[in-house]
Parts: sequence; C-alpha cells; structure tokens
Amino acid sequence: MTAAYLAFIYFSHLLLLLRLRSRPLAWILAFVLAHSLMIGAILLASLFRKALQGINSRRARRVQSLITEQLASHGAGLDRIAQLSGMQKKYPRETELCLMELIPSVSAESRDRLSHLAVTLGLVSSWRSQYRSQNPNKRREAIARLSQLSGAVVSAALLSSLSDSDELVRLEACRGLARNGTRREVEKVFSFSLSQPLLARVILAHHFRSHAPMLCEGAVPEALASADSQRVVAVLEMMESWGTMLPLPGFTRMLRHSDPAVRAAAFRVLPCITGVAGVEKEVLESLHETDPRVRAAAAFVAGRFGLRSAVPVLASCLHASEGVVTLSAAYALAQIEPTGPEVLENEILLSRGSSAAASLEALEKSRIQLSGMAPFR
Repeated sequence: MTAAYLAFIYFSHLLLLLRLRSRPLAWILAFVLAHSLMIGAILLASLFRKALQGINSRRARRVQSLITEQLASHGAGLDRIAQLSGMQKKYPRETELCLMELIPSVSAESRDRLSHLAVTLGLVSSWRSQYRSQNPNKRREAIARLSQLSGAVVSAALLSSLSDSDELVRLEACRGLARNGTRREVEKVFSFSLSQPLLARVILAHHFRSHAPMLCEGAVPEALASADSQRVVAVLEMMESWGTMLPLPGFTRMLRHSDPAVRAAAFRVLPCITGVAGVEKEVLESLHETDPRVRAAAAFVAGRFGLRSAVPVLASCLHASEGVVTLSAAYALAQIEPTGPEVLENEILLSRGSSAAASLEALEKSRIQLSGMAPFR
C-alpha cells in the first residue's frame, strides 16, 4: 500500500512536470492530488458501508420478525421444528438471538418447549462446547445463554459450573438455577451462595425471594445452625433483604447467640419473622450491651415494635459515643408515640451536638412520612 502510494505521487509529479516546468510545484500538486483521491476513496467506502449496513439491517429485521413468529408458535404448542431448522441453517445468528430474546418473556411451559427446541437445533451442544473455552468471556456468554433455559435441560451443566474459576460464571449459573431449578437445586445453590462475596449475595437475594417460604423449611434453619458466624450473618442479611414475612419457629434463640455480629443481624431480621412474641426482655437487655451494632439493632426493633418500656433507655442512648447508636435511638423514639417524640423535642431544645441533630432529623423524617410527602433526597 505504501509503495503504491509513493509510486502514484512520483508518476503524478512526472506528468505535472511536463506542463508546469517547476519541480517543487509539481511535487506539491502530486502530493495534494494523492491525498484528495485517498480522502475521496475513504468517503465513498464509508457511504457504501453504511448503505450495505442499512440493507443488512432491514433484512435482519424482516428475518428476525419471521423467526420470532415461528418461535412464538412453537412455544405455544405448535410444531415448528422443520421451519425453524431451515431458518437456522440460513440465519444461525438471527435464530439464536431471537430465541434468547423470547425465552425470558414466556411462561414456564413455553420455556420448556423452547428449551427442548434449543437442544434439537444443536444450540445447547454449541454452548456447552463454548463453555469449555479457556477464555472467561466466552464461558460467561455460554453460561448466560444456558441459564435462560429450563432447569431440566441444563441443570447438570449449571451445577458443574459452580466450581468455575471465574466469579461471574459462577454468579450466572447461580441465577439460572435459582430461577428455573428444582427445589433441591435451589437449596443447593442457596447454600453455595452464602460462601460467595457480598456483591454476589446481593444480586442473588432477589432470585431467592420467591423461594423464601420453601427455604425457611430446611435450608435457612440448617444454615442458621452453622458454627461459622460469618455464614450465619450472611443468611440473616439475605433474609433482611427479602423484606417479607418469614415463618421460622425458634428464631428468638438467635438473639442470644454468642457472636455480637450475629445478634445484631438477628435483631434487624426480627420484625420480618411471623409469630414473634415475648422479646421485650431481650430488646431491653441488648440496649445496654457494649457492642454498638447490637445496641443500634435493638433500638431499631424497639421502634418497630413500639416498645414504650424502652423509651428511658433509648433516651440515654441519644448520648452514646457511637453515632450509629445515637441515630438508631432517635429514629426508634420517633416511632414510639406519644412519649418518644416528646423526648426528641426536649433533646432538641435542651441539648447540643450530635444528639440534638439526630433528634431533629428523626422527627422531621417521621413527620414527613406521616404527612404522606416524599422526603427530600
């Protein structure tokens, strides 16, 4: 390419020299002519490429519309294997793309049909082969596709990928099993997720929420009985994130756990446990603990349950040296009518510093919520 470019300038210079009789001017004009032709060629190539892309895009839209229609018919129960096999041979990329876009939006029965269709078309075998790649990006793409299919079709592949060296591959496999797996598989991936990093647990918590009552029958109590405090805290944090009422008999024993981190997490989950009674003593005792996490969590429960007997202790917690305890006590008092807000008002009038600031913040937010107004952010 460089040789042709230089040759063009040289011969152009010779032709121009016959008319101009000025060698420097001939070189300059030859150089300008070469660059002008190059720019023109680039512009023409760009216009041609855009026109070709437009044609391909319009064709792809028409093809994808036909493929999606056939896939939807097959998912509804009509046999479209012959038509889709022919389309896949002619448009393999479009067929795969349309299938992946349609599967998340259909019912479980239609997903089963489309999943078996993916097996028939050889897509599952292709994705399994892709998963064996040394490139983590290719493995992630393969597992992302496999995880959309019904558990009966790909559960073995997803379970084996839980031991993958790449964290994102493991996360995608967990999501797929949590969405479409059997009860045993959901329980297994739930237990597995408790050993994963915090960000992974946060992402997976959403997928386990619909399985919460079932998990509370076996997997959750088993995890709470673990001797590993970090694992127990992970369970409690996930339960708190579900934000739904959970049937868990005997949960109050967690309030007396030897690890303060577990006790603090258990208090935060306590309002979500059904049938809880007789915890006032534990709450009052925990408000006197030395660990600030436990005191703050106990204050939270006192506010949620409206424990008037806790008001004197909460008032003293306003002057705690730890900011989290002060703020938690202020918010708790704001919820215990009528004495709690009165304590906060007196604190604002008579005190200064963090206790007064926390009291003012708690009162204002409480009044905004009661008035039905959205709080300022």
